[in-house]
Amino acid sequence: LNDMAEGEIKAGHITVIKLGAGSTFALLVAFTEPAGVRTNAVSDSAKVSNPAEPQLQPRPFRFVWQTDAETHFTLASQEFGDLLGPKSVAVLGLSWAEIAKMLALDPSGEIANALSRHETFSGIVTAWPIDGLDQPLAIEMSGLPLLDSERRFGGFRGFGLCRDVERLRDLKSRKVAQSPVEP
Repeated sequence: LNDMAEGEIKAGHITVIKLGAGSTFALLVAFTEPAGVRTNAVSDSAKVSNPAEPQLQPRPFRFVWQTDAETHFTLASQEFGDLLGPKSVAVLGLSWAEIAKMLALDPSGEIANALSRHETFSGIVTAWPIDGLDQPLAIEMSGLPLLDSERRFGGFRGFGLCRDVERLRDLKSRKVAQSPVEP
């Protein structure tokens, strides 16, 4: 099963993602800037910053995805699907080629080529449309081919990463504001 661990090391924030199960698994490791980096920026809510208190950097948004051997693309968690919105989520489960064509993803074909060659890929940036946004979000895609004990290809597992934390924060705020209020 997929699993994830996060923490702080001397070099900064680290995320380790386990993809697969049994004897067929891989570990993906992602490093981000060190937590606690001081910043000189003053937020709108606080006109005076205290230099003795370090400002934590917002963390990029991560999600896990997978495909079967025919590249039918699905998400391993609902959080990215919630962010995409219902129109974009409706295409999940189709092949990567179909999704890429419908959503105008992967125009250079880098992800499609890696998938067709069953090759590991990392850091391929694609512009992912989000329902209600004029401009898509830049998402870095990385993936590993899954092979069984006899080295037969079974699909891919990987993760996506969005580093545009300001747009994500705005998007999440908008979605909360638009959600119906329970009486």
